[in-house]
Amino acid sequence: MLPQFNYYLKDIKSTTPTLIYLQAKYNCFERLTLTTGEKILPTHWDFKNKRAITKFDKIDYPSINDWLDKMEIEAKDFFRNCKFQGKIPSALEIKSHLEQKFNLNPKPVVIIPVKKQLTVIEFIESYIKTEVNNKSVETIKVYTSTKNHLVAFLKSTCRNDIAFDDINESFYNGFIQYQNNLKLARNTLGKNIKVLKTFLSAATERGINSNYFFKSKIFKKPLEDVDKIYLRDDEIQRISGLDLKKEKSLDVTRDLFIIACYTGFRFSDFTTLSKEHISDDFITKKTFKTKSKVVLPIHPVVKDILKKYNYVLPKANCNSHLNRNLKEIAKRAKIFDDVEIVKTIGGKTVSQKYEKWELVCSHTGRRSFATNAYLAGVPAISIMKLTSHKSEAVFLKYVCISEIENAEHIQSHPFFNRKNFDTAA
Repeated sequence: MLPQFNYYLKDIKSTTPTLIYLQAKYNCFERLTLTTGEKILPTHWDFKNKRAITKFDKIDYPSINDWLDKMEIEAKDFFRNCKFQGKIPSALEIKSHLEQKFNLNPKPVVIIPVKKQLTVIEFIESYIKTEVNNKSVETIKVYTSTKNHLVAFLKSTCRNDIAFDDINESFYNGFIQYQNNLKLARNTLGKNIKVLKTFLSAATERGINSNYFFKSKIFKKPLEDVDKIYLRDDEIQRISGLDLKKEKSLDVTRDLFIIACYTGFRFSDFTTLSKEHISDDFITKKTFKTKSKVVLPIHPVVKDILKKYNYVLPKANCNSHLNRNLKEIAKRAKIFDDVEIVKTIGGKTVSQKYEKWELVCSHTGRRSFATNAYLAGVPAISIMKLTSHKSEAVFLKYVCISEIENAEHIQSHPFFNRKNFDTAA
């Protein structure tokens, strides 16, 4: 809506001609006050219509009114043009424009500095720097990886950066296709979209981005369920029984992994477990990722490992080093079951076969804990308390049982018991 541009006299009680001013108030705090350069006697001024009264037969009054009309029209046109370009002009900008247009009190052109708008990559780089102290090292690595993929995608389209307003369906489809060309797994591609949405959401919260396309159903995170392995209790015992005393690195890795298998802790939690978290019967710890307090009974195997190190666990190497060790350990434990993994890579469904030891990693311990506890009959709600899962849907993704394992698990349930059926009959 256009503001009301009105005229008023500097001194309505003056007995001599007084200046005519242009005035406008809008946007709650914008106030325009500008001299027109014309003067008039208050008694010759129409206070209702804000114009000179021409009946006094002053030869210059019609031209004064024409002058006032031109200024008002110019002010409204300038305001409309600015609004059409996507911004509301300030009172200072309108005043400067009119002064130059009508040569009112000539003065140097006022240059109003325009605040530089951050581009997407500039914001992401700034955001990552500010989050270094708030997020885990692994999360920062994920953020940086997504940023690097985005930069590479833009370079492939001969661009170094992109404006927030250019995040549209064409951009989304192009970024997806770029990642498919790299033969990325569907879930890896989905993770990049998820992280990009995190960046765009953060920019929106800070008032930097006003483009909400990333919240649309089109801008979705590709996702698929991929079979994940877990270790049966007998396989965990085979790993536990390996003699690794002469290989300290493998020995420490094995012990930390066994703790993960009987606590459900993530890498960031089982590698930071210390004496202060341990009482006679329980481990009490706030998880690093979710900041949730977890209290769980100490499994006898875990207690033996803690005693081995006098309740002061050795420091672990990085997650990637630990995962390399785990594969070697699992291979020595002869975990050779054939595993087929079906997933989407580069937009195509691909089936790959592995020996089970090749797929063992630190997170396998967490899945093994959830699955073995479930198969042992521990209620799902209780396991979720221990794994700090808030959503049952997410938790169930950690229960890695096949259809036949599920059937065997529920076979003894009274519902499938013929004797109970016959008794009831």
